[in-house]
Amino acid sequence: MARISALTLFALWALASMCAWAQDRYVEIVQRYGRPQFYLETAMFPTASPDSMRLVVHMKISYDNAFFVKRPDGKFSAELNFSTEALSRQVSVARRSAKRLIVVDSFATTKDRSLFVEATFDLTLKAGEYELFSEIYSDEIQKQIRFDRRSIAPKSKKVVQVSDVVMVYRPELKREPLRFKLLGAAGNGIFGRDYVGLVEIISPQPIDELSWELFEKQGQKEKSIEKKTVPKEAIFAVRSLDVNSDEKQEYSLSAARLERSVRYLAILDFQAEKLANTRFVLKLTARAGKEVTETTKEFENAWIDIPFGLYDITLAIRLMEYILKPEELSDMQSGSAEEQRKKFLDYWKKRDPTPETEFNELMAEYFRRVDYAFFNFYTPREFGWRTDRGKTYILYGEPSSITREFPINRPTQEIWTYNEIKKRFIFADRNNTGNYERIAVEDLP
Repeated sequence: MARISALTLFALWALASMCAWAQDRYVEIVQRYGRPQFYLETAMFPTASPDSMRLVVHMKISYDNAFFVKRPDGKFSAELNFSTEALSRQVSVARRSAKRLIVVDSFATTKDRSLFVEATFDLTLKAGEYELFSEIYSDEIQKQIRFDRRSIAPKSKKVVQVSDVVMVYRPELKREPLRFKLLGAAGNGIFGRDYVGLVEIISPQPIDELSWELFEKQGQKEKSIEKKTVPKEAIFAVRSLDVNSDEKQEYSLSAARLERSVRYLAILDFQAEKLANTRFVLKLTARAGKEVTETTKEFENAWIDIPFGLYDITLAIRLMEYILKPEELSDMQSGSAEEQRKKFLDYWKKRDPTPETEFNELMAEYFRRVDYAFFNFYTPREFGWRTDRGKTYILYGEPSSITREFPINRPTQEIWTYNEIKKRFIFADRNNTGNYERIAVEDLP
């Protein structure tokens, strides 16, 4: 019998230790950052009356927050009650509520953190300070799902009134009326999404100039990265800004255009797809005649659905074992933490399908697949990304089709067919434990 060298034994031990560390670290990150997502945004909009204020409240919650029940037709449903209430000196002065029914086809969808249910409310209040209570409640389990309490203070009234800046998906400006869908990230931007800023302005005279400057936060300092005057074609005279609270309404806000008005909507296009995943400050200046109004918004260009593996560069590098040669993996793992990070980012930057933007779709997709494998192919003996099905999914993505066969006197088989690469992968549950091992790869005709 051939002897195994001490060096080989050490290498095997090191590999096993590294795999165990990666699995433990992955679980730790999922437990820390895998909480269901909830976003609440409040924005103050101007009113023509000096003694009133308008508050728009938007709530959004991921499906994995909700409690779903299986219906007789095999689908799954959940009903949530959204509500928001304004109190002045502990007395309720305004309350809005809405029910939202979610119906999905599969149990897996009920756990999808990328799908959301939302509600938007519009409150007109007398000028003053308020406590705002917002709640999401489930009648099914008689339980409060989310609760938020915050103070709301009015903005000082000026001749030229400017609303808070809200982030909306890039609108189709040729449509009538104008329609806007709130980004819904608690007032932040979303890294990798195409969005713009939207402001409402009330001015008794035409706006002479509307300009903004964007700063990147660098610790306590701010670095100016762009300054621009809003073009006339991005400023619209409107009748009013309407809030759509209907459950089936795709667009949160809408406005009918006019030839002339004292009310305007302006689009602030700071090319969000080129913004890094960091914090920014947006400073807006509106000038009409001798009147000048300024407003400031600080926000994060947040990667709200960042794959778990990317929270830790050391872990992320370890998870690249399927696409790196052993010597490449070893080289990327060498050096200081900063050197490892640079090698990691350089690797993906060279393969970025859209190098003109900050978001790297290829990197995001690879680690999204790792997440999917982790959650969907887990077995009592192995973490999902380490299984044969997990590895196949990471390398090739979602199959064109999946079928399961139950041969007599043989293990259950699962067949994954990939039409695009013309291959078929066959897995078998040899030990009847749910761990499907790859037993064959076939070329399709």
